[in-house]
Amino acid sequence: MDSSESSSGRRRSTFSTHVLDGRPCVCGASVKVYTSWTKDNPGRRFLRCHVTKGERCRYFEWVDPPMCDRSRIIIPGLLSRVNHAQAENTRLEHETMTMNTEMQRLVNSITKLENENMALRRKLKFAMICAMVLFICFLFGKF
Repeated sequence: MDSSESSSGRRRSTFSTHVLDGRPCVCGASVKVYTSWTKDNPGRRFLRCHVTKGERCRYFEWVDPPMCDRSRIIIPGLLSRVNHAQAENTRLEHETMTMNTEMQRLVNSITKLENENMALRRKLKFAMICAMVLFICFLFGKF
């Protein structure tokens, strides 16, 4: 199912059905099934000429019968909830990606600090051994 956004901000979905797919338009082109997401016809399918470039014919025909008043009230609210949930999901996915990036940066920093810590421990061990050797040498008068 393809989705697109019209310039007026109304959401509409485009899809074909096996029953109506390829049906010829009055102009000779094929018609396509669309879904209306207007306030008066939420979710109601219609046929429209598939030609989108240049001079398009004005062929239009409803596939579904008109909606009852209750459906006209309920469907936009449900659609709004779905849209809000999708927006929240997108926001959380972005936030998760940001957190994963930050976590990877911190893991890299920790790894670098652990490596530096090991190097400093080796230097400290070497310095302690040198100090012990010097102390023993000094103690026995070899220096």
